[in-house]
Amino acid sequence: MPILADMRILHPKILMYGGAGTGKTALTLTLGSSLQIMDLDNGLMTGLTLKDQHYEQRLKVNVVSGLQETDPARGVAFMKAKNHLYAVAEACKKGTYSFDALAVDSLTALVDSAMRMIQGNSSHIGTNPQLQEYGLAFQEIENFLTIMKSLPIVVIVIAHQHEFEVDNKMNIRVAIPGRKLPGKVCSWFDEVWRMTIQNLPKGETAHVIQTKGTASTLARSRFNIPDKTDAKLGLVNILKGAGYDFVRKEKA
Repeated sequence: MPILADMRILHPKILMYGGAGTGKTALTLTLGSSLQIMDLDNGLMTGLTLKDQHYEQRLKVNVVSGLQETDPARGVAFMKAKNHLYAVAEACKKGTYSFDALAVDSLTALVDSAMRMIQGNSSHIGTNPQLQEYGLAFQEIENFLTIMKSLPIVVIVIAHQHEFEVDNKMNIRVAIPGRKLPGKVCSWFDEVWRMTIQNLPKGETAHVIQTKGTASTLARSRFNIPDKTDAKLGLVNILKGAGYDFVRKEKA
């Protein structure tokens, strides 16, 4: 009978969320040529313009483009994203997938495109979603993330954050609709990181990873990555410090 010490660390599944400019995409792109990213937000300009120690690595990331909405009357972006995910899952099964990590940027855009597809199927695009349409869209998102979760590679899902006030206290959650879906989605990931900007002495700032939740924010780390980890370390080093040797485990 195996004991805990015999178990190996599995490929981490990461949900990374935060406000605009907090470094979500910049950190993800530090995986370089090991990463394929599905660009639904058309928001990868950071990779071309941020001239730091990870600049050359970011330029090597493989980008799946053309996933933005091109036909607003039909809502085809989600189907394109889903078809690509199916192809990735099949390639992983055959051992022919060329990358060690897959990212989606962003979950927020993915949910919007799923709703647009559902409404397009019923010729309701441009109207307020009905309860049944929310249910169908959420089911599509659940199926999509279930497949991502099953992939034998590192998975990263990027999302925006939503701020709302309850009893005069500001709360922060993943920016997807529904009362239950944000918390449910978070439960599917090993890592739930909130990217923030921390003020430093002399007016300087740092992009850091919040890995411990509070009464007002969702965050956690099953890999025990320290709270307020500096994003400038890069994702390979951050995971390696938590016991996941990215290159060794992904190339084995």
